[in-house]
Amino acid sequence: MTRLAILLCCLMVLPGCAARGVMSVVPPGTGTAGVVQPVFVASNRHAASNTPNALEMLFGQDFGDSRNFRMHYARVGVSIPPTHAEGRIEWPGSAPGPGAAFRDRRADPLR
Repeated sequence: MTRLAILLCCLMVLPGCAARGVMSVVPPGTGTAGVVQPVFVASNRHAASNTPNALEMLFGQDFGDSRNFRMHYARVGVSIPPTHAEGRIEWPGSAPGPGAAFRDRRADPLR
């Protein structure tokens, strides 16, 4: 019973060691694929280093470990691929393209 409890604890803790996914904005001129759906984002993290603007702080994954007293808001246009089936999770390969994976089409800071 103790071994089972230890195994279950390890199985619950190990996913926290996995690499975090990073979303990057699709470069202009790559064409649109599917429907672009707006997603609203809020962050209260400080930048890890001297990040030049709020968009890079929000979406460049340059977050530090300290909290900011000011909230940063943004609207991100996420492109949904035309082959997406509702309720199904598709995992991209090594380099997801706009026609086969969810991608950021644009990111606009909100004031």
